[in-house]
Amino acid sequence: MENPNVVIAGPVCIDHNETEGRAYTGWGSPAMYMATYLRRAHDLEPVVLSAYGEDFLPHQDGVQLLPEQPQAIDTLQFRNIITSSHRSWYAENIDSADPPELDEASIAALGIADIFILGTILPNYSPDYVKQLVSALPDHCLKAIIVQGYLRHVDDDSLVSPRIFEEAEAVLPLFDVAIISTDDHPEASKMAAEWCTKSLIGATVLTQGEDGATVFEVGEEPNQVSTERVSPDEIVDSVGCGDVFVAELAYAAFINGGHIVKATGDANRAAGNKLLART
Repeated sequence: MENPNVVIAGPVCIDHNETEGRAYTGWGSPAMYMATYLRRAHDLEPVVLSAYGEDFLPHQDGVQLLPEQPQAIDTLQFRNIITSSHRSWYAENIDSADPPELDEASIAALGIADIFILGTILPNYSPDYVKQLVSALPDHCLKAIIVQGYLRHVDDDSLVSPRIFEEAEAVLPLFDVAIISTDDHPEASKMAAEWCTKSLIGATVLTQGEDGATVFEVGEEPNQVSTERVSPDEIVDSVGCGDVFVAELAYAAFINGGHIVKATGDANRAAGNKLLART
């Protein structure tokens, strides 16, 4: 099989991370972590559809961005503070993360996509915009969504807190598989089960950290997929681990004809390697 064409939609950002006893600044966002992982692990060249500012250009790191020119001066920025027991997020320049207008090059990329992933950071991708994206995809394309962004509210102090996924009934039926983490929302487990019970989407994967992941599929019993546990003192960097999981899940599901449970096992292994800085 030829390498699949991958298109990832969602805002890129500049991250300021404080995690595992160190601090650093660099590119961030599900879109960038997924694109970078797929380039390194599977020799793919994903296209990222995103708004970004001029300040992101030094962080592009070889990833193809569309539109080709920055649309602003400043890019969305996130500050991630991670300890062994708590994680806090702060978002700035959120107006720079509005979805970009789909130009001719973007529509052309969507038209030949084999894998499409929507990686939201904020709840600013409206159902109408998502429908516009999906309508440009070929019928065979595997479509995955990270719902994290739809579960985030940013207050006046830039602090990120949980919100209800109000757009679920309009957005989820457009996709083949949704991915949600127990870290995303206090009701994540309940939501993951309900989406399949209500047949809003064919499959949902709930990631559960060291407990692996649970796959919910319409008409099937939940399937727990275990993972090899990593000792806290072995973890090098946990930022982007969930994004690597999603990238491998989508790739493996496409390669294996949509077998989500098998793909989840592959995704668990990829996420473990990310924790240990092997990817």
